Amino acid sequence: MTEHVRQRKFFLPERVPHAWSVRFAQDGISPQGERCDLALGMVANVAKGDGVVRNDFDHVSIFQRPIFNATWDAHRRCWRDFVARGEEGFTLSPTEENREVVYRCKPFWYRLDMTGAQGPSYVSVSERPLRGYTLAPMFKNGTTYEYRPCFEMGLGEDGKPHSRAGLEPFSGFYGNIMPMARLYDPAARTEKMADWFSDYLLLLVEFATRSLQSVMCGMIKYPFAFKWQKTASDTLAAGFYTTEPAKIDIGSRLCIKYRVVSNKEEKRYCKVVGLGEETEAGYPILLDMDDLEAFFADMESCEIGYGAQLTGSALSHVTNASSGTWGDQPACPFVWRGKENAWGNVTSMICDVLFNNDHPTGMAICHLEDISYYDGTLNEHYVQYEYGKPYMELYKYQSYVVSFGAYGKPYLLVPSELQSTYPEYYWATYTRHLPITHKGVAHLCVGGDITGTNGINHGTYEIIQSPTTTSFGGRLILEEGS
Repeated sequence: MTEHVRQRKFFLPERVPHAWSVRFAQDGISPQGERCDLALGMVANVAKGDGVVRNDFDHVSIFQRPIFNATWDAHRRCWRDFVARGEEGFTLSPTEENREVVYRCKPFWYRLDMTGAQGPSYVSVSERPLRGYTLAPMFKNGTTYEYRPCFEMGLGEDGKPHSRAGLEPFSGFYGNIMPMARLYDPAARTEKMADWFSDYLLLLVEFATRSLQSVMCGMIKYPFAFKWQKTASDTLAAGFYTTEPAKIDIGSRLCIKYRVVSNKEEKRYCKVVGLGEETEAGYPILLDMDDLEAFFADMESCEIGYGAQLTGSALSHVTNASSGTWGDQPACPFVWRGKENAWGNVTSMICDVLFNNDHPTGMAICHLEDISYYDGTLNEHYVQYEYGKPYMELYKYQSYVVSFGAYGKPYLLVPSELQSTYPEYYWATYTRHLPITHKGVAHLCVGGDITGTNGINHGTYEIIQSPTTTSFGGRLILEEGS
């Protein structure tokens, strides 16, 4: 080789890896990232309703997550009889036994640089096992697809949990979630940390921001925030009125929290079917309630706001895009690549992680490798990874996460810095905790829920330690080969 050829080879530009990547500023002040490698110049838009938008990641195989009807075969431990969305016979509300709505995930590899001030400074995903890349932890190997539920877990008429449209997402005590999932199949479970982490990698790369709620807020922002008036005067019909009609989504599900004389507080759900003509009290909100006048007559007090939306509320509207929201409101159901309400609406329980607040060093993240040993307690099968007292000194009743670190395993992301005020460079994450003197186990859930008071109080990651919390939900996962 001549000197001339050697010099030309030396000055060739560095080859771009076959990967889609995003870089975040080392200081972490801005949540926005910069796309690089094959993602350079790509656009990722989300739709409103049945709109058509440009999203270049739709053409990348590992981001494509097609939706199917499929039947769970408990004997063979696999999904079968697939019908893709758009094909004859597909429905969002199957009725056959063990027939669900799922989406398919293709294996991918990732590279993560955790040297940033607030977490990853470089996130990269690839269709191939490149040097320095690791198989995303939700996958068993590099060739086998995984199937995940499109919807939050809700009880059907058969008393079993399902991933189907038209169900009320279950929301209750932490200890009730896994037993409910196992009503379907003894090996059924909810999300693991590996599932959430794998999705999170794709989300960060696709939207190039840590502020995922700025892309799609989710159903978390307006629980009981509207100043809606209840009135039943001589000139106005009994009902609810609003002076902000633009904030009302026709077809949405409302929750009425009310108290009947000398009785405890109750909840009732109803659907918005329209708005009436403006009156002196505002615009009447038309609800699908046949007994409205009698309901008002017995009521001592009430307040009204958005409630958890039925499954399918987003996926039935977003028909021409891979991701999008139900309507124009900042807070409304959405779907991300087959996964409805990836955050918001109800929380999603992580079944293989607990936090031990009674550890000698102050705090430990506890990971259950074999989920068959799950019994709702911190038993001897958990592996505990310490991460020290400094974290606990920051871990107050209500704190906001400003940075993450990985402990024990790459996908066990844990808050490493908290503060009492909401950071501008937020991760859209939130933690809630009992007073620091309290010892015990804290639970991990993701997605936040409708019970928050505003959009910043619940995000994609949440730690809860409260024996009275009843906002836990989950996703029914049936893993092939389990």
